[in-house]
Amino acid sequence: QLRATTGLKALSLVNVQHPCTGSFEGREGGRTEGGQGGLEEKAQRLHMHPLTFSLVLLSSFPPFLPHADVLFRQVSCMRGLQELNLSANGLKGPLPPSLGHDLPLLRVLSLSNNGLTGTLPAEWGNLHHLEDLKLSFNSLEGSIPDAWAGMTSLRLVSLSYNQLSGPVPSFFSTLPALEALLLGGNKFTGALPPSLGALSHIHALYLFQNELEGPIPDSLGSCLALQKLLLSHNKLTGPLPPSLGRLQH
Repeated sequence: QLRATTGLKALSLVNVQHPCTGSFEGREGGRTEGGQGGLEEKAQRLHMHPLTFSLVLLSSFPPFLPHADVLFRQVSCMRGLQELNLSANGLKGPLPPSLGHDLPLLRVLSLSNNGLTGTLPAEWGNLHHLEDLKLSFNSLEGSIPDAWAGMTSLRLVSLSYNQLSGPVPSFFSTLPALEALLLGGNKFTGALPPSLGALSHIHALYLFQNELEGPIPDSLGSCLALQKLLLSHNKLTGPLPPSLGRLQH
């Protein structure tokens, strides 16, 4: 049985060999505690103490991995969770809006390479500590909510290869730590917002394979940290801005 102790302040690794019936292993320093039982039972135990930890579910699970809605409901009581990696697990269904309230300390959320559908929850704008958001290679649709401007700690946004649409939001320019904005392989329309030029720390900007049109903003020449700019397979027109010549990286 997993024993929660007052001396246990942070779990650096949670390894769930199988989310429903497999074993649980938590590690702090050189100490390991393990036990059997469902993920929901383990989560309830962990919820009793102010722990911070990571949950990584590997893609080697058998085919009876629970529906995404069930799995998200099971981890929702892990309020100390800082990293949730469920990439390449064959998850299907919508993204849960409740994560924006249930996991307030989340720093890394990786759900790429699944079969997730539906829209992007506006409630996730409450994830003020989130740094890395990876949702690429799913079947998500709709626009990016303006409420996501509240995720002010974002460094990486990876939404490539979905079916997202609408304009590229201008609020990205207000995220002070943003280093990589990966939106390629979607259905974004309209013009590139000139406000993207305010991204002083951006080093990767992927907007290829969308339906963007109009000129390339001259303001992109102000992104002096930019190393990779991918704009191919759009409907962009006009000349290349001379300001791009200022990009040294």
